[in-house]
This record gives sequence, C-alpha cells and structure tokens, in this order.
Amino acid sequence: MKNNNDLFTTMPVGKAVAKLAIPTVVSQIIVILYSLADTFFIGQIGDPNQLAALSITFPIYTLLTAVANLFGIGANSVISRSMGQNDEETAKKASSFCFWGSIVVTAVLAIILAVFMKPILLFFGADEYTLGFTADYLFWVFVIGGIPTVGGLSLGHLVRSVGKTKEAGIGLTIGGIMNIILDPIFIFIFNMDVAGAAVATMISNTISMIYFLIILLNIRKTTILTLSPKYFSMNKNVYWATLSVGFPAAISVLLVSVSISLLNGLLLTHEGGNILSAAYGVTSKCGTIALHISIGIAQGVMPLIGYSYGAKNHKRVHEVCRLSFIILWIFSVLFLLIVQLIPETIVRIFTPDIQTIEAGSIFMRCWSWCVIGMSLFNMYNSIFQAVGKWKTSLILAILRLGIIFSVLCFVLDYIFGVRGLMWVQAITDTLSYFIAMILYNRFKKSISKEFNVKTPVLEHTSNRIIAISREFGSGGRTIGKEVAAKLNIPCYDSELIEKISI
Repeated sequence: MKNNNDLFTTMPVGKAVAKLAIPTVVSQIIVILYSLADTFFIGQIGDPNQLAALSITFPIYTLLTAVANLFGIGANSVISRSMGQNDEETAKKASSFCFWGSIVVTAVLAIILAVFMKPILLFFGADEYTLGFTADYLFWVFVIGGIPTVGGLSLGHLVRSVGKTKEAGIGLTIGGIMNIILDPIFIFIFNMDVAGAAVATMISNTISMIYFLIILLNIRKTTILTLSPKYFSMNKNVYWATLSVGFPAAISVLLVSVSISLLNGLLLTHEGGNILSAAYGVTSKCGTIALHISIGIAQGVMPLIGYSYGAKNHKRVHEVCRLSFIILWIFSVLFLLIVQLIPETIVRIFTPDIQTIEAGSIFMRCWSWCVIGMSLFNMYNSIFQAVGKWKTSLILAILRLGIIFSVLCFVLDYIFGVRGLMWVQAITDTLSYFIAMILYNRFKKSISKEFNVKTPVLEHTSNRIIAISREFGSGGRTIGKEVAAKLNIPCYDSELIEKISI
C-alpha cells in the first residue's frame, strides 16, 4: 500500500498546520451554527415548554458526543502515532475498533434510553408540561439517530487522523447545513414542532455519515484506514491505547454539561435568577464560539503531532506546538478585545430583553477573561492526547471542571454572590492553563533530552550497505531509519525505490 506522508514528514510546518487546522476550524464554525439552529427555530414557535425540553435533553444528547470522542479521538492518536512508526497493522485495527466499538456502545445506550425513557427524563427535570416534548426529541435524535450521529463523528476523527482534514470538514459542514435547511421544513411546514427539529437533526447526521462512508470507500487503496470487521481487535495495544486516550476527551464533554448545570443552578437561587440564567445562557453561546474554534485548531494539528512523535521527530513536534500556541494566543487576545469592547451588541444578537442585555453584558465582560486560558489549555490537552499521555490528559480534564470549577462555584458564590459566579470560568481556566503549562514543560524537557543527545558521526562510504531482514515485518522500516540516522548514512525503503524507478 502506498501512502503519501509528505504532509507529515517534509511539508513546511506552517503550511502543514494551515492545511490541517483551517478546514477543521471552518467545520467547527458550522457546528456552532448547527448547534444553535434547533434553539433558534424552536424559539420561533413561542412555546417555552419546547425550549425547556431542549435544555433538559442537552446533557443526555451530549452522551453521543462523549462516545464519539471516546473512540474517535483515541483512535486518532493511535493511528497517527502508528503511521509515524510505520505500523500499518495497528492503525488498521484501531480504525476498525473505533467504528464498530462506537456503534455497539451507542446501540446499547439507545436501547437503554428507549426502555427507561420516562424515569430517565423525570430524573433530568422533565415534568408534565415537558415530558412529551423531551421524549419526542430524544426518540428521534438518540434512539433512532444515535448510531448515525456517533458514526459520522467517529468517521470524521478517523479521516482527520490521516491528514484528510478538508474531507472531514466537508462532512461536518454538510451535516450542519442540512440541519439548518431541514429545521424550518419539519418544524413549520410539517408542523412537527420540537419533534421536527429532532427529525431534521437525525436526517442531517445520517447524510453526514453516508458522506464519510463514501470518502473511506474512495481512499481505501491509498490509506491505512479500514472498517473491515476482520481487523476488529480486542488486543490491549488497540483497545486500551484507544480508550485510555479517548476517555479524558469523553469525560471533558460530560463535565461541561455538569459545570453548566451547576453554575446555572446556583444563579437561579439568587434574586432575579431567571434573568441571570438567561444572561448566562447567552454568555455560554458566545463561549461556544471561542471553545469550538480553539478546539478546531488543537484537534486539527493532533495527527501531525502524533505522527511526528511516533516517528521520534521531536523537533517537528516542538515546531508544530510552538506555531499552534502563537495562533491561539493571537486568536484569544483578539476575541477578548472584541467582547470587552462590544458586549452589549453581542448580547443583543440573542435577545431584545433589556434586563438580560444589562446582566449579560456584565457577565460576558467577566467571563471573557477565560478565553486565553481556555484556548491554550485545549491545546495542551490535545498534545497530551496526541502523544498518548492519557493519564495527564485525564488529570487535567477532571481537575479543570470536576474540581477547580466546582469548588470555585461554591466558594465565590458564598463570598461574592452573583459577581463571584461571573468570574468562576475565568479563574478556573487561568489556573488550569498554568497547571497544564507546567506539565507540558516537563514533557517537553523529557523528549528534548533524547533529541539533544549527540550521536557519533561516521565517515560516509559509498560501498557499505546495511540490510534489514524481512523477519522484522513492518517494523523493519522504522529500524532502518533509526540505524541510518545513528550512522549518518542514507536510508532507502521500498516506497523511495518505487519513486526512483518511475
């Protein structure tokens, strides 16, 4: 199988980062619009119970993203590192395990939800006014649409792992655009209300998954990706390597839902709680923009970092990380300045209510100071995921939203009240950023030691050949490259010889 790895090996770092990150960021922007579409169109119905149904179902629906991250981001890391090590067998097994594993887990969750729908919804706050709406919505997006949703997201991670970020971005974009188009059709023309939004989402995600299946069919001969069940493996090097890296990413998604619910609940205990809750809701929507763009940059370069780390090209790892951090610094500072200058204008986009605009403007000014820390933290976390440092990634995920955020919510609420709650996210992300930076610097020093070790340079002779025996299998290429680098002699593998012979 012939693979074109120029993107990962020889392409200039700036060009490679742009090629990987830009399509991912664009697709994340579409995801933002897609996530707001249901809320916007259902809001036009004028029934607060249907809007409440969306809020109640949000943490349950988030489980699908968590499952996709568990398998998809984990497999992304394993595949990119395996490519760097020329280990095609592990990469194939990881891609098959990712797809079929995510499908099976989603099917089990869908069955559980279908059987225990009512008690689950009552636990999450549904009442006699919202129970029917929440059940209708989840039936279509989770019970029926869960598999295509997770399938599409998982396939997107797989396609991105081999550098096909443009194709991955198109797949997510198609789903988002279709959802925006279909929402008003099913909600208003077919008079399906909140169920119509769910059907639109289900159909859009199905189209997205079909697109990715077609892409994989077209590139099957030029890539190591495969969905063939014969490569599905429960070997520890596959399932544990995948799930251990993906678990922190899945936990992070779930903790976001928990943190939003916690802060929102505390705001509701204060005078004017409904206004404060609405202001926080608008602030969260603004935060989604910064969050998804920073995630787009961080996840976009993950395959490049993973490949370079697997190939022990630590210099390239540092260069990619350095450029990514510069980009995120520029983006986050500009975003912060915009929010600080025109918070009222931003809030007014989402609501015409004067009280909400006033409270939201103050909330947004306080909250926006989290953007720098949040963006850089996401990058650090993606680096640890890319290189397989799952324990570090897990610690950071739990520390940020599971511990620091939760403790600050109660402490600042007790001491400063509402104003303290407005600063929780900014303080949380700033502290988390410094912790992540310390852990990253330790990691950077550890791999720099290997990179900086001076190796003896032997005089090059034209009549000396070292051959690697076939018994080493696919690992022979890696061994050959390392031996050649140590002895300062040329390395010729089958791919290079094939190019020369043309």
